[in-house]
Amino acid sequence: MTSYPEHFIYPEHFMPFPAVQPNLALGQCGDRIWAWVDQSGIAEDADVRRLLHRADPELTTARYFPTAAPDLFVYLSQLMAWIFVNDDEFDDGRLGRDPDRCAAAVAARTGVLDALVPAGAMERSLADLWSRLPQGRSRGWHATFRQDLKSFLHSYVVECNERQSGQWPGIDAYLAHRRDTAGTRWCADLMEVVVDADLPEDVRRRPAYQALKDAAAEHCGLINDIHSAGKETATGQIHNAACLIMHHRGLSLDDAIGVVNEMATDCVHAFNEAARDLPQSDELDRWITGVQQLVRGNVDWHFESDRYRNDLSTMRGTS
Repeated sequence: MTSYPEHFIYPEHFMPFPAVQPNLALGQCGDRIWAWVDQSGIAEDADVRRLLHRADPELTTARYFPTAAPDLFVYLSQLMAWIFVNDDEFDDGRLGRDPDRCAAAVAARTGVLDALVPAGAMERSLADLWSRLPQGRSRGWHATFRQDLKSFLHSYVVECNERQSGQWPGIDAYLAHRRDTAGTRWCADLMEVVVDADLPEDVRRRPAYQALKDAAAEHCGLINDIHSAGKETATGQIHNAACLIMHHRGLSLDDAIGVVNEMATDCVHAFNEAARDLPQSDELDRWITGVQQLVRGNVDWHFESDRYRNDLSTMRGTS
């Protein structure tokens, strides 16, 4: 069990995965990461750059991938910077409010993954990242990573359309959708690279493999929903588990967060059950341990990142 700072009114969260120190490269590679951001042109706007600094892609990567080697750490941090800029464009920016522009932007970015010519800075920077994917990976890994990243990007179209229609999704439909939006599935794919694994195709086809990734993704998404519930309640967002539970069940914010926390606990149990159903091997054990570190790192990062600092306490007037 984990205790959290008193200024957060936060339910005690079940987290049996052990804490891991952040990657030792943290604080040593910032120049290389931000040099790429500057060269790519993805954060030339002052507000975009401020939000990206607040998100701190270097810290995120250090928590999500604590054992990544230094050069891989730099690459993953650059990718994380791109993801944060992309996320802010769709979640809080104009792209997330205009279905036609949203669909066009997503089509351009997913097209990069299929070797289409990149158009703007976001597409060109993604093409650069895609061209520098770790070498020597199997076709199965590439296919899995491409599909998981495409599903993540396409989720912005789903949210934009639902936002414009004003239709609140049901809880079950939202949870299935949240597994895409969390970004954890493609992070779990990259964890194979971090731990020097390339899982066999017969493992990728097993229901337990997908169940483990789904449980990890849902957990990470629900933790994020708890930490962003204050802001998203205040701004009328509908794509947040706590906000949806408040809407559908008529609960208070505190009670809704308690329900979401219980759902996150269920995800931990589902993760462990899926892990038990997978065959045993050194390679698979390394990957499962790595995904556990990813899940735990996501919890710890949310309490360290300025991106979410004081969101709940400010919402409740307790800061």
